[in-house]
Amino acid sequence: MKAARALVVDDDPGILEILKTRLRSMGLDVALARNYREAVTLLDDRGFDVALFDLRMEPVNGLKLMEAAHERQPRLPVLIMTAHGTIDNAVEAVRQGAFDYLTKPFVPEELRGKVGRALSERRWTRVRTLLKSVGEALGSAGPMERVLDAIAQATVEATGADRAVVFLLEDGHLVPMASAGAAPGSIDDLASTAEAVIEGKNPAAVADAGGRVMLGAPLFVGGGAAGALVVEMRVEPTANDLDLLAIFSSQAAVALKNTRELERLRSGALAALGRMATQLAHDLRNPLGGLKLFAEY
Repeated sequence: MKAARALVVDDDPGILEILKTRLRSMGLDVALARNYREAVTLLDDRGFDVALFDLRMEPVNGLKLMEAAHERQPRLPVLIMTAHGTIDNAVEAVRQGAFDYLTKPFVPEELRGKVGRALSERRWTRVRTLLKSVGEALGSAGPMERVLDAIAQATVEATGADRAVVFLLEDGHLVPMASAGAAPGSIDDLASTAEAVIEGKNPAAVADAGGRVMLGAPLFVGGGAAGALVVEMRVEPTANDLDLLAIFSSQAAVALKNTRELERLRSGALAALGRMATQLAHDLRNPLGGLKLFAEY
């Protein structure tokens, strides 16, 4: 699972070092910049999950930098850093689009709490976007395989898993139908997790001796088990990860249900066309019957 990326911009080297140490202790990948130009170069080069900008910088202040950041990365949550004497300015920054503000000197609990909230908001914004894209794929009437591929990819991005696989039951056997991401382990381990969650009828997490964690959620269509969505990761999953897996597995079940319903309708339509063709052939052998058929249609 990739570490969240933080961009810290301050013209005080001491502040940069303090924040680098504290944010890295929170598991973040930290990039530092001392001014507007360095920050914009980094923003153009890579995406970030959270940013901390000092309010008072020369020649371009933190508000102008925030504008430039949002032009490049519109959903980037920005925390404005300020001294106690300029809190009013920081509040104004929030009105202008900052996620929140931090006061100097930093209180560790405040830093951790506000950065954590910013990352959580960022993640759920991303999840909503992914759910929307999967919903659009479901409504596109495209092939089921394409929809399942989209679900597997969205699951990897939303949970930060190394790999996601959608298994479907065919003649009593689990068959991998879609996957995203990559991991060195065998897919058989994921299939075992799929079997376990189908039997248990609920999402569950399974850890192996190698430190890998498999999360699975069953797919149910028409009240019966139809397969499972399984992910593999190397970090301890959260309750949110299981909830997300359940959501994406339900979308995979919808895709499967839609495909089966479409196949049923197509089979019915083909049968109806077959009956019509038979009747047409019969009536055309009788000229009067053919004229009657023409009049009716």
